[in-house]
Amino acid sequence: GDMDMRQALCTMQFWLIFTSATIIAGSGLAVINNISQMQEALNKGKKDDSVTSVLVTVVAVGSCCGRLGIGGIASVWEKREKWSVLLCVATALMTGSCLWISWIRDARQLYGACLGVGTAFGMLWALMVPLLLDLFGPRKIASIYAVVNFAPMIGSIAMATGMVGLWYDHQRTMENKDGDYPCEGVRC
Repeated sequence: GDMDMRQALCTMQFWLIFTSATIIAGSGLAVINNISQMQEALNKGKKDDSVTSVLVTVVAVGSCCGRLGIGGIASVWEKREKWSVLLCVATALMTGSCLWISWIRDARQLYGACLGVGTAFGMLWALMVPLLLDLFGPRKIASIYAVVNFAPMIGSIAMATGMVGLWYDHQRTMENKDGDYPCEGVRC
């Protein structure tokens, strides 16, 4: 139906979407913000800016594919529930890609994981407006969408800056007592 902001905030659907957006965007931004450190840690402390640039490009290509893929699927899938199902798929893809990153032993495996992260990240942004329109109607979509756009900021602070950054700093100080050198190995 046509809901205003207050009504939307009182629904479980809004908070599920907000939580999914926080997780997907926060995880995606954590990978994007820390891709250089991940590559360096898996490359035995050797920083390679050209590899980092390619990994960022792979994330961007994945994001493009995620956005285009959602558009293609939406044009052929007639069910109303498609947006919610596709948001679950995006969440599962981001979760799987981040788990894959946590198990990587070789820097070359980052390419596939970055493609998955980028695809899920792109899917999120392609799904958000039609999902919100479908659930809450067009009357106050701009204000509802504006509030949902706080999710990436919260996710980035919690995951990219907080969880991932603190873990890397902790592992680096455990490995190097003076903390002046980059952290090396899988645990980083």
